[in-house]
Amino acid sequence: MKLRAQALGWLRAELATWAGIVDRDEPPGRSFVVKTLAHWQRDPDLASVRGAAIDGLPESEREAWRALWEEVEERIGQASDSRK
Repeated sequence: MKLRAQALGWLRAELATWAGIVDRDEPPGRSFVVKTLAHWQRDPDLASVRGAAIDGLPESEREAWRALWEEVEERIGQASDSRK
């Protein structure tokens, strides 16, 4: 539980950095943001805290992980939309 909380903090911090690139509308960075965050969505190392696996986490952790993945999806969409 402690390590998952630490991992969540690290992912949130990294996501904030990627979000800043999207928000600044930096074209070369947007495609990298999409690639990086899409990798998170399929990375086997994150499988235990993603998708249906979240249901197996303690209830106190579930919402934070769901919120992270919702924001990841949102940022991918923003970065993809701004590339057009």
